[in-house]
Amino acid sequence: MARLRRWRQPSRSWPATPPVSSTAPSSISMAADSCANQSQRLYILGQEYRDASAFATQSTKWSHMSKPARRSITRWIHITDMQVGQIPTDADNHNAQVEELIAKVRAEKPDFVINSGDNTPGAVDDDERRFIAQCWRDYHRIVDPLASECPMFHTPGNHDQSRPGRSLDLYCKHVGRAGKRAYYAASFGDISLVMLDLLMRVGEYNAKEVGTCRVMHHGAFPPGTAQHRWLRRHLSKPRNTRVSIAVGHWPIFMSKYVYHSTDSSLRYDELTGQSGVLLPMLIEARTDLYLCGHHHVYERSRHPQLMQVMTGADKIAWPGLMKQANRFRVASDYRIGYTRFAFDRQSNLIHGEAVAMNGEIMDSWTQKPRSRNNSG
Repeated sequence: MARLRRWRQPSRSWPATPPVSSTAPSSISMAADSCANQSQRLYILGQEYRDASAFATQSTKWSHMSKPARRSITRWIHITDMQVGQIPTDADNHNAQVEELIAKVRAEKPDFVINSGDNTPGAVDDDERRFIAQCWRDYHRIVDPLASECPMFHTPGNHDQSRPGRSLDLYCKHVGRAGKRAYYAASFGDISLVMLDLLMRVGEYNAKEVGTCRVMHHGAFPPGTAQHRWLRRHLSKPRNTRVSIAVGHWPIFMSKYVYHSTDSSLRYDELTGQSGVLLPMLIEARTDLYLCGHHHVYERSRHPQLMQVMTGADKIAWPGLMKQANRFRVASDYRIGYTRFAFDRQSNLIHGEAVAMNGEIMDSWTQKPRSRNNSG
């Protein structure tokens, strides 16, 4: 196997990574009321993926070395749900934690960064428009130094556009897409990206599906919309890249506990066996990774034909998610952090690691790209 490109050693001294053990997915046991005792979890994922226990030692060494100069490796980081501007309490200065997160991402020196939305926070009772304007100012103060060092690709979340003081046009302005659509395709070397806007809009949803969910926070990918037609055309085109990534704010695979927050056009439904609209399109296009957020926990779900990675975030984790796993979940952790990836062209492998704020590697895996253009 070709030598892996190394991640730059962060400026601070990170704790040693704890021993790693492999466990079959059926033996997952996760406490919902404690994240302090969450240990690193790796799982054996089948023939398409390398044995997790064999990869763990190599991954830990790879993660904390200086990177070589050769360019056969592309490295990127996924962040989500920063919600810059949440009102701090005496015990928790949220913006300071976001600043720490961005500092750690900058220290990794990735080739590019993916941000899957919710840059501003939820409801605020008084002076909402003024407050959101301040949130965006804080966002730029914290995030712009990272954006000046590497490309950033953005997709909108519900809080970016679905309450007073927010709009999709305002979101696009602040993420460098003024006058453009929020959904788009991009590429970086061997990596192709599809960035999706998955917010349900009035008139696009099946009223029977909504239930108690507020439409303004509902996730969906209804057929027949302009975005659906665009994605169908885009995915049908040949591509010259080796790795294909789709990004949306809401997950496709999720606990039955939170089906109420996502329309049947987007979610995979274990109760009915329905795959929705988006998942079959991504599978047919041989997409390798679906990156998302929204639930504020780290969770990796391995469908036989698609890996979903939900990066963790601070505050308001949906209760019960640890106990009520979706059927494809193979790793989960409540802690805030980021997920880093590397594609090695020589070995033809994607490597992924979920990293907690204290530097502990919460999860690690490797997979082979499914692209038709990939002969490895």
